[in-house]
Amino acid sequence: MAVGATFPYCLCLGTGLSKISEMSPPVAVLGIDAAWTEKEPSGVALLTRQGERWRCLRVAPSYAAFSGTFSWEDPVCGGKADAHSLLATCSSLAGRDRLAIVAVDMPLATRPIQSRRVADNLVSMQFGARKCSVHSPNLERPGEVGVQLCEAFVKSGFPLAVDKERIMPALLEVYPHVALLKLMRATERLPYKVSKNGSYSGWYVRGWLRVILLTRLFRLEMTLGQFGFQLVYRPSIKNIG
Repeated sequence: MAVGATFPYCLCLGTGLSKISEMSPPVAVLGIDAAWTEKEPSGVALLTRQGERWRCLRVAPSYAAFSGTFSWEDPVCGGKADAHSLLATCSSLAGRDRLAIVAVDMPLATRPIQSRRVADNLVSMQFGARKCSVHSPNLERPGEVGVQLCEAFVKSGFPLAVDKERIMPALLEVYPHVALLKLMRATERLPYKVSKNGSYSGWYVRGWLRVILLTRLFRLEMTLGQFGFQLVYRPSIKNIG
C-alpha cells in the first residue's frame, strides 16, 4: 500500500509468502503492528522459516519489550520505534543477514502522506462492505510517527517497497486483516481486540465475549497452522480482557 504501488501489495499475501519460502538460506520477517501515536504501544514479532515451517522467535506488546526483557503481566507503554535496537535484537535472535522483510501495519510512503491514498480507497472499495475499510491517514496521524519509522529502516538498509518487484531486504506496508478474511473465509471483520471487551456492560456479556474471542484465536491458530505457523502465546479465558 505504499505510495507508488499500482495495487495494494498487502493483498498479495500468497505471492509474498511463496517468494519468501523460495529464498535460500532460510529467512526471517520482522512484523510490527504499529500504533499511530507514541502514546500507544506497538506489537512486535520476529518470525523465521525453518524448513517448511515458520517459527516465532519472539513476540512482544511494545518496542521496548521486544528489545528488552518483559513479562506479559507487566504494564505496556508506548514509545518511539528504535530501528537500530529492533534490528540488533533480530540479529541476536536470527542473524542480521537472514532478515528479509520488515512488515509494518501502518501507512508508509516515500513522501509525506496528506490524505487518503489510491491504495486506501482500493482496499475500502473491495473490503468496506465486510467492515474492513482502512483508517484515513493525514499529516498528523500517523504523521511524524510514520515518517520517522520509515526513514529509520530505510537508512538501516530496508528500502520501502512500492511494487511487487522490490528486491529484499525491504520495508513493506501491510494490512493483515484482509488477509485473515481470505484465510479464514470470514464474511466480515473479525472482532479480535481484547480492549473492546470493556465497552460491553455486564459480567455475563463480557464473559461470553471472552469465550467467543478465545474460540476465534484458536480457530486462527488452526488456520495459520496450515501455512506452517504456530502461536507462541496461548491466552486463556482468565487473562483475556
